[in-house]
Amino acid sequence: MFNRQQKAAGRCCVLLLRPRSAREGRAARLGVMVPAKAIKTAVRRHQIKRWVRELFRLKLKHVLAGHDAVVLLRSDPPEDGGHAAIDREICALAPKALAAQAQPQGRGGRGRGPGRPGGGAGPSGQGGKNNPSPVGP
Repeated sequence: MFNRQQKAAGRCCVLLLRPRSAREGRAARLGVMVPAKAIKTAVRRHQIKRWVRELFRLKLKHVLAGHDAVVLLRSDPPEDGGHAAIDREICALAPKALAAQAQPQGRGGRGRGPGRPGGGAGPSGQGGKNNPSPVGP
């Protein structure tokens, strides 16, 4: 899902979409990620997850048919009218994400490759941790 996706971001959430192949089916699927860093209490995290699932079931299932969707919460919406704010934001992000081009997700500097310490070929083209290049006196 995170490799190539269509993405739209709002103030308190991000919506990622990935089209499903014909053999996977046309029914939309949903994933909800609510980090503990953004929303401190487990009760509130689960409450928001339930709310997003219900919104998806009632309003977005047919709009996002043929796609896998992931909703990433960035921050806790305000308590007064918070659920309505999530509804408006996700409903506004759905058409934007559907219209967006699929963006490849970069590795973000996490992998080991050529030119990085501990991986790939060294300056001699042979190196690596287990295969040091021969050094003459």
